[in-house]
Amino acid sequence: MAPRSTGERAGFSPMRGLRWLLYLISAGLIAIAVIRAIPPKRVVIETGPIGGSYYETARKYQALLQLHGVDVELKVNPDSLDIINHVEHGTDGVQVGFTAQRVQRENYPNTVSLGSTEVQPLYIFYSTGLGQVNSLTGLRGRRIVMPPERSATSEAALRVLQDYGVTKANSQISFMPLTEAADALRNGRADAGMFMLASNNALIASMALDDNLEMLSLTDAETLSRLEPYLRPTMLPRRIYSMSVGVPSDDVQLVSATVNVVVNKDLHPAIVYMLLEALAEVHQGPSFVNVAGEFPNMINLSVPAHPLAKEWSKSGTPWMYRDLPLPVAGLIDYYLIIGIALFLLTEFYKTSKYFAELVGLISESMALRTLMAIDRDVRRGRTLSPTQLMMAHVAERMLSKSDKRRRRETLIKRIHAATDPAAAAAAHPQTAE
Repeated sequence: MAPRSTGERAGFSPMRGLRWLLYLISAGLIAIAVIRAIPPKRVVIETGPIGGSYYETARKYQALLQLHGVDVELKVNPDSLDIINHVEHGTDGVQVGFTAQRVQRENYPNTVSLGSTEVQPLYIFYSTGLGQVNSLTGLRGRRIVMPPERSATSEAALRVLQDYGVTKANSQISFMPLTEAADALRNGRADAGMFMLASNNALIASMALDDNLEMLSLTDAETLSRLEPYLRPTMLPRRIYSMSVGVPSDDVQLVSATVNVVVNKDLHPAIVYMLLEALAEVHQGPSFVNVAGEFPNMINLSVPAHPLAKEWSKSGTPWMYRDLPLPVAGLIDYYLIIGIALFLLTEFYKTSKYFAELVGLISESMALRTLMAIDRDVRRGRTLSPTQLMMAHVAERMLSKSDKRRRRETLIKRIHAATDPAAAAAAHPQTAE
């Protein structure tokens, strides 16, 4: 085989290969940076059971986000207490969810709240066949149904029942899917049922209008809110479900939990702003238990507020996300701080360079003036003092790299000649003769 020529060997230069490797690494890093900054096209929201308030609310969010080109998957979970755990760990891609239960904040360092969106009353319905029931103590020993045990409803219901001495030990408490629990109550297979849903939920409205069911008013609602601090007293106005029929016939006192929309703190800012806009549109109106404009708010948060939610409540969505395509807005937002920092560093470098040049120019001018003054004394035949000699030395060093170097050398020669007889003789040989 013929040996490779010098040109062929040059094509396999290690330095050239290293250069191409650096190019590839740089291109890869840029691609990763761009991909990371671009908002995702798919978001997973975990909800409660179909027909529940979480699910219905999430469907509204889904419709609004899809207008921005974001595909929203709704993940149904009857065990709603687990939703926040899935948001915390990103289980099955879940990034958004709901809470209305007691939450130990320290257990969820990766989860933040976009705000409180509504209050959900804990409704207590009982069969009219029981006669008049004025207190939860009247349900002791009865058949009580409620949604799955790992749900916000059942957690609240069991705690409230226990406050009245109604427990699994002395009563028949059954857990079943939401719609099945409602059917069991309607069909007489249960004496009472407890449901924590939005006040305008269709299932609640249907039970409120059912002639065979009565709604229990909790006259101790204020006391219960002290015993269970995450619950708050709520009043359901009379005739709110039907003015003509008069349902309910009187104001109903209830306790309710505050619903939070929670997200993983790594959720892209673009999606966060879309959700905040959705929250405002969906929840700003009145409900049966709150006035218009009360929600969403940053009160009664189950976990710390998302930093962007705090900013958004004051100034709204940033212009870039309002006016620019999402990918472009994401890139600008993601790297804006880095860009500003680089710009400031560049400007600082330029300014410091100009300042150094100015200082150098002033120093050179002062040094040259010093040498000229000393030179005048030399030409007048004066003896230079130690201070003048020191100043001449300092000025000489300051002008060592100046463009006034030639002028400096002339002056220094004269000064040296005046202070060194040998140098004077070399500079003026005719005088020495």
